Amino acid sequence: MTVSNAPKPRRPGRPPQTDEEQARARQNIVRATSLVFAQYGYHGISVARILEHAGIARPTFYRYFRNSDEPLRMALDDVGRALRDRVVADVTAAEGDIPKVVAAIDAYLWWSGENRGMLRSLYAGIHDPASPVSVQRPNTLRAMVDLLFREFEAAGRPRPERWVLDVYVNAVEYTCYQLYLETEATPEDVAKARQVMLRMGLATLGSPRDWDTFHDNPHLFDTPGIETGRGGAAPDEPPGPDRPSP
Repeated sequence: MTVSNAPKPRRPGRPPQTDEEQARARQNIVRATSLVFAQYGYHGISVARILEHAGIARPTFYRYFRNSDEPLRMALDDVGRALRDRVVADVTAAEGDIPKVVAAIDAYLWWSGENRGMLRSLYAGIHDPASPVSVQRPNTLRAMVDLLFREFEAAGRPRPERWVLDVYVNAVEYTCYQLYLETEATPEDVAKARQVMLRMGLATLGSPRDWDTFHDNPHLFDTPGIETGRGGAAPDEPPGPDRPSP
C-alpha cells in the first residue's frame, strides 16, 4: 500500500484570523457592550443586544467571550484605566500643591465629559453588588487616593486620614455625575462645578495656609474666560460677611 506525502487539500471556509484581526474583532464586541451598558444599564445587557450593536453573529461572539460579563469587565477596565492614567499624568506634571489639586479635578472633569453617555449606568452600578462596577470602582478610587497620599508626602504636607480623602474623592465623583446628568454641561455649568470641587478640596484637605492664600486671592479658582457669577468681594472691596473663614 502506497502512502502519499502530498499535502491534503484545504477545507473550504474562512482563512485563519491573524492576531490583529482577532484583536479588532474582540475590541468591536467590547465597544458594542459599552454602548449597550450605557443605554440599558447592567441588568439590561444581553448577548442579543451586543450582537445587534456589533453587527456580528452569535458564533462570532462566543468565539471570544463566554458571556456578556466578560466584555463588560474589559470595557470597565478601559474606562477606569483612562481615568487613572489621565489623573496620574496631569497631577505629576503640575507643580505646586494647589495646581496639583486643580489638575486632578480637571482630569476628572475631562474623563466625565468623555464618558458622559455611560455615567448614569456607572453610577447605578456603584450601588449594585451584582454589577461589575461595584468591584471595579473601588480599585480606581484606591489608585487615586494612593496618588494623593504620595503627592501630599512629596510636598511635605501632613498626610490626611484615608477616610477624609475617600470623602473628598467621592464628593468629586458625585459632583461630576450631577454636572453631566442633571445640567446641560455648558461652559458655565462646568466652571461652576469646578469651583464647587475646588472649594470642597479647600474645606476637606486645605491647611490654614491654604485658606490664607485663598483669602488673598478670592478669584484663585475662577475658570479663565468664564463668567461664573460667583458671589464675593471684588478685588478692591473689603471682605464681606459671606467670605469663607478657616
